[in-house]
Formats: sequence, structure tokens, C-alpha cells
Amino acid sequence: MILLILIFWVVVLLFSRMLFGRIFNQLAIYVTVWSWMLVFYLLKLLPYPPLTSYTWVIIALAFFSFSLGTITVFIARKVFNRPNKFLLGNNSPILFKDNGKLIKKLIIIFGLIGLFSALQNWYVLINKYGSIAKVFLSANEIYRFRQDNAIPGVIPYIQAFANMGIILGGLYSAYKKKITLLLIIPFVAAILKSLAMFGRIGMLIAFVELLVSYFLGKYAFPEVKLSASAKLKKTLSVILLSILLVGSASSIRAFRGTYEKFKGTNVKLNTMKDNIFFSPSIYLYMSSHIGVLNAFLKNQTEETMIGENTFAPFYNLFSKFEITKRVSYNQKGYYIPMWTNSGTILRDFYADYGIVGVLFIPYLLGMLGVYWWNKFYSTGKAIYFVLIVHIYTIIVLSFLSSVTRGADWFVSLGVLLIAVIVVEKRLNTFYEIPSKS
Repeated sequence: MILLILIFWVVVLLFSRMLFGRIFNQLAIYVTVWSWMLVFYLLKLLPYPPLTSYTWVIIALAFFSFSLGTITVFIARKVFNRPNKFLLGNNSPILFKDNGKLIKKLIIIFGLIGLFSALQNWYVLINKYGSIAKVFLSANEIYRFRQDNAIPGVIPYIQAFANMGIILGGLYSAYKKKITLLLIIPFVAAILKSLAMFGRIGMLIAFVELLVSYFLGKYAFPEVKLSASAKLKKTLSVILLSILLVGSASSIRAFRGTYEKFKGTNVKLNTMKDNIFFSPSIYLYMSSHIGVLNAFLKNQTEETMIGENTFAPFYNLFSKFEITKRVSYNQKGYYIPMWTNSGTILRDFYADYGIVGVLFIPYLLGMLGVYWWNKFYSTGKAIYFVLIVHIYTIIVLSFLSSVTRGADWFVSLGVLLIAVIVVEKRLNTFYEIPSKS
């Protein structure tokens, strides 16, 4: 089965490369994320139960639906004689008509607001516990409080500005052909915020948004051959950011005391329990979500409101006015045979809308991803870039759960769309926009 999955992965990669003309595309991302999660699960380095036939059907239907949504736009554009756009060409995005001056200011402003959010969070924690050392010693308690939304005094939502700065910073870095120092402000802000909340998901989202915005941004600017020194600086910047990410995640793991001694662990995996890059808990994080989906589909005892998971922030907002019930941050856990609760994005779709959600929402994601891809690379308008990045973030993290369960995704999308529209309108006032082919 593992060999078949790997062959299927390679075939779809080649097919997606033929469709998009680039290896970094939504179909390649989706098949890579899910293929390798399945491979890790089937390796059984932890004693996972076998997947049921129904689980395999749900996974296959979702992939088919996503692929069909992707292909639909290609077929439609061919029927209406409209060429698909894979590169922006010689014209830069409208945001860079002033050589990136305004976008630089936006990155700094967003980064500083995100940094304020992180520092304000730390200020509240230090006041509560007395010192930075005591904050770290109380990591598990703070993590539980965060899950129950019970840390009074912390200003909500503004941490999303760090994510906005990262998205624009990735695009600006693609423009500059290097990881710029500007990107450090929002990235460090996201790291500090995650450290304050003792959760790793914020770091993961920040890293995904950086990669997605950078690689999609690369296609918007003409290719140039970098000098050896430029390549070295670029490599060192990537290494520095990676060290910062891994170091921060490892510190959270250390202070929260992540459990590494699972019953039935493979002997070789068990010897790696102190490894910061690959340990039993990291393997669990990379593979267990499909097991939770399997257990969820087997039991089907959860009662959820329509759209409860995909639109959790709105349910929680309305719950303050007693219009709806509050959606818990924690989903129900399953013993597989270790307790864990993240069950991939398909669990959320199925819980919210049943089999219709598994068929329709992946199709919609696939279709919108390609549609906005074409719109950005044919017009250079940043609103489409913002939409693509947010769609791709959902796709990359689909192995975990729906990223829209957090309010940050919606805040980032809404504010960033308004910001780029305002900036582009101002640039259009002062700069003549060349006609697009």
C-alpha cells in the first residue's frame, strides 16, 4: 500500500506540474501533504489501528473533489479561449509600482502591532506569575488557560497583524530575491506570541504563510541569476529563520513536558525520544490525525451545529450575545491507542455538513485557488494574492484541521484585503498602470 501511495504521489506531482507549469501549486501541495501523512501512518511506528474502508472512501472522495475543482477552471478557460496565466510576466504587481516603498511601511506597521500583541501578552503573564522563569514553569497551566480562553487582560485578535506582515514580507522578499530584514519583525512577533501561549500551531501557520507567500511571489517577478554571495546570504537567512522556529518549538516542547513514552512504540522510534527533529511525539503530530479521522468516522457520535468548525470564530462571537453556543477550542479526543484530538480538515467538513461537505468544500477550494491564481497573474492585483495565500494555508494545514477554526485567519484575510485595496488605489492615483495582456 505504501508503494502504491508513493507512485500515486509522483504521478499527481507530474500531472500538476504539467497543468500549472510550476511544481509549487495547490494540487502538488495537497497530494504531498496527504500522501506522506498516510505513509507515516501506515509505517505503524506507533500501534495505530487499521483504517476502515469508509475512511479510505472519504479520503479518496475529498481528493477527487479537490482535483476536479482544480481542473474545472482549466477546462472552462480553454472552452472560452482564455489562456491560463502561470507567471505575471514583465509587469510587476501593482503594489510595487513605487518600488515597494508603501508595502515596506505596511510590513513595519503590521509587524510592530504584532510585536505589541506579543509583548502585551508577556506583560500580562509576568504580572500574573511574577517572573519570566515562573511563566515558563507554569507552561502547562497557561496552555490549558489558553484553550479555555481564560487569560484575562490579553488583547485578542491583534496578533493576526503579525501574520499579515509575514504574508507581505514573503512577497517583498520574493521581489528582493532574498529574505529581507523587514520580515524579521513580524516573524519574531509570531514566535514570541506562540511562546507566550505555549502552543506550536501559531509558529506553524507563520512558517507556512511565509513559504506560500514567498514561492507564489517568485512567479510575479522576472527571474534573475543571483551571484554566489547573494545565494549565500539567502541560504543563511533561511537557516537563521529555521533555527529560530525549531528552537522556539523545542523550548515549548521542553517546558510543557511533551510525553514521549507511548505504549507499543517501535524500538527504533523509541530510541529517538530525545531527538529535537524526530521523536515519538513529533511522529504522532505528523501521522495521528488520520487515525483520529478514522475513529471519528467509526463512532459518529458527535453532535455539531452546521458550520461549527469551519466558522467557529463567528459562533463564538455570536455566543457573547447568547445567539449561539460557544464552540470549544478543543475537539473531542480519541484513543488510537493514545489520546489525541486533531482529525484533519475532513473531520471538520464531515462534522459540519456530512458527506456533502467532503464533496463540495474541497471542490470549492480547488476551483477558487486556480481562479484567483489566474486573476493575480493576469492583473497583478494584490487582493487576489492575499486570497491565494489564505486558500493555500488551508490546503497546507489540511492534514491537521481547518485553520479557519481560529479567528486569526479571518482577521488577517479581512484587514489585509482592505489594506492592499487602499494602497493600490493610492498607487493608481500617482502611477500610470501599464495595460495587462
